[in-house]
Amino acid sequence: MFTSKPKRSKRWHFYKKSRQNIIQQRIRRSNALGSSLHEFGYIVKTSKAKLVKECDEIVNSALKEGYISNDVAQEMLKDCKEIKDLQNREKEIDARIRERNKNSEKAKMLLKIPGIGPINASILSNKPMHNYKDARDFAASLGLVPKQSTTGDVIKLGSITKQGDRN
Repeated sequence: MFTSKPKRSKRWHFYKKSRQNIIQQRIRRSNALGSSLHEFGYIVKTSKAKLVKECDEIVNSALKEGYISNDVAQEMLKDCKEIKDLQNREKEIDARIRERNKNSEKAKMLLKIPGIGPINASILSNKPMHNYKDARDFAASLGLVPKQSTTGDVIKLGSITKQGDRN
């Protein structure tokens, strides 16, 4: 049995990963709902963000216009509820991360840097800088890596791209 508490950086890394999983689930659910409506002949003419907000209205509209039956609408409304629950969970995690950043001086400084948002600031403020060998390792941990053009033994590094670790 483990009796020690997890380190702070691991805890906030968990929140980041959990948030990422919730977003992926929400996107999958909303895409599935939109494609299901499309299969029944009802074309959703809204953005994906608007689909999440107006999910109930869209399903009820499809029901009124006769594209879907009542039992299909009930199942789709359950999906709408799950999508909204996932969105609420994402907002809760975002609020926790923002609250944690308010209490951290490192995070406040990092948030002033263009391109660093609350999530990266919370992760970077927990990881000690002496863990990085050099600036290149730090940049790679952010996903800022040079574009590679490699043939045989010749390695050519190009401009900086946002490839690498997307987290």
